[in-house]
Amino acid sequence: MIDPERLHVSLFFLGGLPEQILRTACEAAADVRVEPFEVSFDRSISFRGQPGSRPFVLVGDDGLRQLASFGECLAPR
Repeated sequence: MIDPERLHVSLFFLGGLPEQILRTACEAAADVRVEPFEVSFDRSISFRGQPGSRPFVLVGDDGLRQLASFGECLAPR
């Protein structure tokens, strides 16, 4: 069983960034306000993580379009 506080949705990998940049990103994200939207996952996968770790990952196609759009608004390419 996974504790609910460990569940999350990752939009961006921020590992390896300097602490000040991470702090600035967290402060900026705390100010973001959007209307709620639905997200749905249609399958799960796993992969070899660190020793003793097998991440359980939910993935999806059409059910993640709004989430992908939200991510694009946060960090346009």
